[in-house]
Amino acid sequence: MTADPQEGAALYAQECASCHSQDGPGRGEYRRGENRPRVPALWGADGYSRGAAFYNSQNLAGYIKAHMPFGDPLTLSAQEALDMAVYINDQPRPDGMADQMFCHTEADGIPGALRKPASWLVGCGYPGEPFSDEDILYGPWQPISDWRNAEILRLKALP
Repeated sequence: MTADPQEGAALYAQECASCHSQDGPGRGEYRRGENRPRVPALWGADGYSRGAAFYNSQNLAGYIKAHMPFGDPLTLSAQEALDMAVYINDQPRPDGMADQMFCHTEADGIPGALRKPASWLVGCGYPGEPFSDEDILYGPWQPISDWRNAEILRLKALP
């Protein structure tokens, strides 16, 4: 699949903004003792960081498809959920430690950057990987996974 953040913006306005607000901060009364909004912020200073699992648009799309809109889950198509996820993930958010993710070498000598999800832009990149940031953000992701898997096999075959 390929995601379309512009389509996601229109869907967000239609399906999400009434709870999460047009600019994504979430709204609602604070819960006693929890000191957080009833509806979570999706971006901005109070949103999840680029290192969070939801920053992987495929993860967020799965959650959106299964649980949103609130009170009417399972009504969005996989494409609609994915378009909304990439729109949400295109918004400003805290960095946290995201740029340090996947910057290690596995015990088998394979760089972690080759094993990160194809739709996750955060963390270290792999030298020579032929994909743009736009490819990683919007897909299709299968060619990325295929290339990384082939590179892992090539590295494992080296003496």
